[in-house]
Amino acid sequence: MSDYILYDDQGDLQSAKEIVMTTRLIESVECEDKDGHRYEVHTYQNFKTFSPLKGPRQEVPGIKDLRLADGSDVNCIDENTFKIVATDTIVTRV
Repeated sequence: MSDYILYDDQGDLQSAKEIVMTTRLIESVECEDKDGHRYEVHTYQNFKTFSPLKGPRQEVPGIKDLRLADGSDVNCIDENTFKIVATDTIVTRV
């Protein structure tokens, strides 16, 4: 098996034998559009977990992904405003 080279959460290069990628739900926000329709926006984040050749197991956070409860893609406009990609609907945090 070959080694992997990656940066840890401190920005230092690490060598590892195994890397595990996971995605976790880290936040759910209740939102509403201008017509009063309710939506739940979920924020998911990818994590890389690895065991360096030296030292303890580490976890490095990766990119975040926003989706509605039904899986539809969402873009973040600001911390309280979101845009549903498929419909261009703007929703705000309730």
